[in-house]
This record gives sequence, C-alpha cells and structure tokens, in this order.
Amino acid sequence: MTTGMLRDCHMEQVMELFCQCFQDDHFYKRSFPSEATRMQDMRKAYGPSLLYCLRHGDCRGIWDGDTLTAFLLCFDYRKVRGEDFASFRMIFAGEDGGEGLPYSASLHDVVEGLPGDVLYLLSVAVRPACQNRGLGACLIDLILKDYPRHYLVSDVSNPDSLGIYRKRNFSIREMLSRGRSPYSLSAAARVMASW
Repeated sequence: MTTGMLRDCHMEQVMELFCQCFQDDHFYKRSFPSEATRMQDMRKAYGPSLLYCLRHGDCRGIWDGDTLTAFLLCFDYRKVRGEDFASFRMIFAGEDGGEGLPYSASLHDVVEGLPGDVLYLLSVAVRPACQNRGLGACLIDLILKDYPRHYLVSDVSNPDSLGIYRKRNFSIREMLSRGRSPYSLSAAARVMASW
C-alpha cells in the first residue's frame, strides 16, 4: 500500500469510497431515509464539499494498487471561514444554504474558543474490507505530524470510531441535535474539544 496526496482528479474514487463507507451510518440513514436513492442523495449533498476540500484542503489517501483504500480530508477552518465564506457556508449548511447541520453552532462555538490554528477534519473513510488495520489511524497520525501546532476538530457520527481519537488524546464531547430526536455526534479536537 502507498500513501499520497489527493486532488480533484481523485474525486470519483473519493466519492465512491465515501458513499460505500457511510451509506449505512445512522446519521446518513437519517438524513437520507430512502435506501434506494441514498447513495445518489449523498453524492448530490456532499459532492460539492468533498470537491472543495480536494481542491483547497490537505487530503491524503492510501492506495492498494489502483484502488483508493482510505482517505482523510481536512482544511484550515479559519482560513476558509475568513476568505471564502460562501464555501464555508456550503460545507456546513449544504449547497442550498439550508439551516445547516444540527450541531454546527456548537462546533463553531468550540472552534471560536480555541487559540491558534484549527484544521477541520471533514472525513476519514476506510474501505470496509480494510477496516481495523490501522489505515485511518495512519492518516490521522500523518496530519498530526504535519500540523503539530494546530488544533484538529471534527464531528464523528460513528461512535465505534471514537477509540482512534481517544488513543491520540482527543477530547470527546457528545452533542445532541437541536429540536430533533437526540443522536450522538462526537467531535474531536486534539488536546481539547469535541462532541
């Protein structure tokens, strides 16, 4: 297996792996209840955010031959918010500028309370057949190594993945959606916040 940078030319592989990894996640099932159209709906809703990150963020992949096996997508939270607010809003509120993710206000409050630079970890995905082999951990460790003075903040909808963050001394915070049935979203920020 080899690691490398991802760019917009990898969009189709990233999108395919994103849908494969998250189509059965409770957050996405709830957001897109129709199993028949879920992957198509996920592509439409999250494609612009993934492409933006591939073009402007720090994105890493692990390949097994020509197959993208794992990826990590992150970007400079404050830079995007300050210099490209339209894209920032699209990432956190969706392409249509809707009300946004149910926890985004809490996420933003945490980030605003942090001193220094902040990377937002948009997504980590590992092909199901390759999970529990340390690939996601490898990608997170690469980012932590390359950005030792940055806070790393994310939201995590899969509680089974929290162990990878706990082992790296992330702070985990449980969040509830506003005005909806509660569900657990966790965010992690190195040596500090999360949900």
